[in-house]
Amino acid sequence: MRSNNRKGSVRIERLISRVDIELAETECLCICPCKADGVKLTELASFAPSSKETSIQRRDRKTRVLEAIQLGRLLPIDIGITAGYIRFVINALNEQEEASWLGKATGLLDASSGFLAVQEQVIQLPADKYQASIFCYVPNRSAVARLTSDVADWEESSSLVDNLKMYWKSTRKYKSPWTNKSLKDAVAVIVQLAPSTRKEKVVDKSGKIEVTESGSKQFALAWSFRTLSECPDLIEPFPMEVEEENDEWEIVSVDVPKPRKSKSARKKTGPAPHPIYPILFADEDLGRFREQLLGCVLAAQEARRFEAHQVVPRLTASTLKEFDYLAEDSLMYPRLMLVIACTQIECGYIEPRIADEAIECLPTMKRTYQLELAGAQRKKALSELNKLREEIEEFRDI
Repeated sequence: MRSNNRKGSVRIERLISRVDIELAETECLCICPCKADGVKLTELASFAPSSKETSIQRRDRKTRVLEAIQLGRLLPIDIGITAGYIRFVINALNEQEEASWLGKATGLLDASSGFLAVQEQVIQLPADKYQASIFCYVPNRSAVARLTSDVADWEESSSLVDNLKMYWKSTRKYKSPWTNKSLKDAVAVIVQLAPSTRKEKVVDKSGKIEVTESGSKQFALAWSFRTLSECPDLIEPFPMEVEEENDEWEIVSVDVPKPRKSKSARKKTGPAPHPIYPILFADEDLGRFREQLLGCVLAAQEARRFEAHQVVPRLTASTLKEFDYLAEDSLMYPRLMLVIACTQIECGYIEPRIADEAIECLPTMKRTYQLELAGAQRKKALSELNKLREEIEEFRDI
């Protein structure tokens, strides 16, 4: 999901499941924890090489880089691009992402502050310590170098696009997507994050952290490469979502069952818990948000110009109104997406994009329940999530 917010002059991208960040030209990309206002919690300037660095100074700088990596304060990535994107993922890679990477590295990120700095941009994510798996793709310089050394008939005097097209033609039957423009717009690196409970330091098989010197004489994590049997896919960035400001409802042109008229939605005495998912709706604000949406739907059914069963509540600035703080809170947003999914299902239909986002939020909610709940309550909550997944998938296929 791509979503953003601003705090002062700082642009904040919220990471729920996936988010793409556009990069400026760079040789070595340094990711580190930061505050909400973008102030970095690691002094990156201390790792920069001096103009006349001696071998002793270089060894000392390398030692400090290794220490910062071990503590999760720094994730230095050899990238070497003029334009492109980096993608952050909190879940498994999808099929295309998994099939198309050429290099992999691992590290730690201590995001206990709940924010990460990427160049001059900020990512907000659930506060935690993360195990990071980093993957490089074309147009990353290291990925291209791997293709150059591995692919037969790769002509160094030819352009990258020509070589990619020739490689594509020799391994695939359909038209190559690679062009000069697509190279500049492609995702060059994916950072996959998983909450880490491990206390040991990140090391390779030899027992040491491996770093190499990039073209800018910065130390970066060493790539472990693999060979692909066919030309890699173009990993396209997600488009920026534009919220519709005025329309509260989408009138869909499909025949769907009539809404389940919830008695609790008609009552004006206050919010009631969802009869099927009481733990998910335990938060009073989420319960009130559902009541508001269902109340509007039931009211809309009285208007003659509407097909009653085709009125679908949507998550827009207009429907959020006083509840916008729920969407801006990275910890509440997964719950909010599941609530809107439940509410749409109660109306007999679910939008495909809402279904997809809700399903992507389920692993986050599972981790939250495992941390917050215990015993029978945790078991019941996880059972709710499994039932909700089945219901979302069922309605998505209608």
